[in-house]
Amino acid sequence: MIANTRMNARMSAHLGAGGIRVREEDVPEPFRLIVHEGWTVDGDAHLLTALRSGYHGTVRSEWRDVIPYEAAVNGRGMMDYDLPEAGRERLDALL
Repeated sequence: MIANTRMNARMSAHLGAGGIRVREEDVPEPFRLIVHEGWTVDGDAHLLTALRSGYHGTVRSEWRDVIPYEAAVNGRGMMDYDLPEAGRERLDALL
């Protein structure tokens, strides 16, 4: 089972007591390989180890904020055309 217990208060409230149930086979193979490499902490940034090794941009100390640094290293370009446009169904699928 792939799990990450870090979440903000709004995400936690939405999930309630049910939590996230994702089986390893639910995750496409290329993403599974990235998850299995784990995480690296660089100061206050949490980076996917597999993606950090291929990142050659600005170093953490040169970023004013951690969020753009994490986005630059971890990426965030995920197509969502197959998801509902809004509402609970979209939120459930994203979580």
